[in-house]
Amino acid sequence: MVFNDPLQFWSIFSDAMNENPPPEREIKSALPQFKYLWIELGKQWKPENVNPLLLAQMKTAAANVGARSLGFMPLGGNRSTAGSSDRLTSVCLERIIQIVRL
Repeated sequence: MVFNDPLQFWSIFSDAMNENPPPEREIKSALPQFKYLWIELGKQWKPENVNPLLLAQMKTAAANVGARSLGFMPLGGNRSTAGSSDRLTSVCLERIIQIVRL
């Protein structure tokens, strides 16, 4: 993914998550890990709320999302119809957590 500003990734991620919330089990297990990034379900992500040191790390992580995700993201043609949106959201959340921790 190429963005004019890598922080756009987090805005898009927040919007996408709010429009298509993850399954309940992910809301309880994975989403609490994003709270320190100021990413919360039902709230618009605003970079001005984030500590500048953390924001710099988020910018670095977002700049590498595409390259680091290619081997992990499911291809559109491989999705089943039952629960595909939930599964895709789940895979994306797990991968983003891995990238942020690097």
